[in-house]
Amino acid sequence: MNAFDVYRTYLAIKAHFCSESYDCSKYGTLMAKAKHETFERRSDRFFIDKISKKYSDSDIVGLMVSNFMENDDLWSRDLLDSSSEANYLAWRKRTESMEYNFTNDMDKIAEFLIENKISFPDIFLPKANRCYPDIVIMTMQKVITPETYAILDIILGFSDKLNRNFLMMSYGNCFIRSLPNTRSLLT
Repeated sequence: MNAFDVYRTYLAIKAHFCSESYDCSKYGTLMAKAKHETFERRSDRFFIDKISKKYSDSDIVGLMVSNFMENDDLWSRDLLDSSSEANYLAWRKRTESMEYNFTNDMDKIAEFLIENKISFPDIFLPKANRCYPDIVIMTMQKVITPETYAILDIILGFSDKLNRNFLMMSYGNCFIRSLPNTRSLLT
């Protein structure tokens, strides 16, 4: 991928995570409206060029998705930080071992249900004394992975019953916009 294509990918993935109107699963990961002249005037094109040389095409998309999931205020130069690389490797590890993680997370959920003497449907409902369902808290506390949350949501559709504003306050737009990306990994 050349630097201009990396720039177009960056714009598309940023738009996917930061706006309601752009969806990478529908429009793709190359922003069609990007102009080469605009790219040439950008002060960060040196960083974008370094990214194009450092990573393979498939790694570039994963690097951007994994880091936008963590931070929707991501700049292109941030993608060259060691923390971005570590974040990408952790995300890749999670996605490559999704079946294993899902099984382990379901064991953790089963233990939670037994310890708290509640039924499975109860973890998807907010408690009277707090506004967060247990499944959301478990994900926020990193007891279970976001991918497990997404798999359960795909199967059960519980997020549709939760207030979207509540989810955005709990996780931020990054997590909510990453669910379609997780769905595409599963199909």
